[in-house]
Amino acid sequence: MTKEKQIILPLILLFSIISLRISAQPESVKQAARAVFTLTTFKEDGSILSSSHGVFINDQGEAISPWAPFIGAH
Repeated sequence: MTKEKQIILPLILLFSIISLRISAQPESVKQAARAVFTLTTFKEDGSILSSSHGVFINDQGEAISPWAPFIGAH
């Protein structure tokens, strides 16, 4: 085996293991991603006032979000 192959093969193996670890997400991360939503508020004329994100805190549909997008919303 040449010296280049001795260096390249372990590097390929290392990068493939790293990529597999990155793509595999635990179930808790997937659940957290489903709990996030986009909040859009509108002006009285129907145009978009603000956009933000919020998080559902239970399975009854209750959520929390920043107050700032609601200021001046209709």
